[in-house]
Amino acid sequence: MLPNLLINLLMFYIMTAKTFVIDKPSKALVDLVNKLRERKIEKLEELKEKKDSCLKIKIA
Repeated sequence: MLPNLLINLLMFYIMTAKTFVIDKPSKALVDLVNKLRERKIEKLEELKEKKDSCLKIKIA
């Protein structure tokens, strides 16, 4: 398994990069990238749910 620092660097790069290409990636790297993608999607969904559950009060 890759060290946490390397995982965090890969996640940062994936989230900020416009293009991320690796020729002949290993199965472990493909699995890692898929996990990171799933985690990113889950976090975005959590943020969306928090945004939708916000109670808005207008005081006139």
